[in-house]
Amino acid sequence: MKWFITIKKATASAVNVTVVFIGSAPIYFVAGIEAWRLSCVVLFFLYSRLLSRRCLGQMVARTYQNEPTNTAYAALYTASFATMLWWIFVPLDLALANGLFIQLPCLLIYGNTAHGLATGRRTLTDSERMFESIVMKGQCPDCNQVKLEANGPYVHCKSCHSMFIAQEFFVRRVEPTQAKWPQMKTGDVIRLQN
Repeated sequence: MKWFITIKKATASAVNVTVVFIGSAPIYFVAGIEAWRLSCVVLFFLYSRLLSRRCLGQMVARTYQNEPTNTAYAALYTASFATMLWWIFVPLDLALANGLFIQLPCLLIYGNTAHGLATGRRTLTDSERMFESIVMKGQCPDCNQVKLEANGPYVHCKSCHSMFIAQEFFVRRVEPTQAKWPQMKTGDVIRLQN
């Protein structure tokens, strides 16, 4: 499972870095490499703060976060990103050291990056987010309203009409067969979405 989340986090970070590099490319051609490096750092920080609920990288990797990005996390994430822009002996030596000796061990041991551990922010898969929302907080993961109704293992949101099945620490989204809350009978089959 830790390899799975490591790949998801690497994918999200790669997308975020790509977005910032593409967004700052004109500065490189107009003002030079030093201005581009500084603008990359500023843009990356702003990108992290502006998309505080869910960044483009998380959308591509299909992950979520347990809470919005705060300033401390954005600053540490930006500092980690900045290791790609400056080096000591050879290009990317700081980024390689950061990735191999700080981030990768933290991901493999704790399932979270160093900046995530320092700020208490976690990356969640869709099923983990649904479980945390429904079971732990008692709110709908789609509309964030506390208007859930349970019928055995089936959970229905009265506000947005989303349906879920929650059994034994496992939550899945249910594709409703009717527009309203279905009346369940023993032996009824409900198709689960992937």
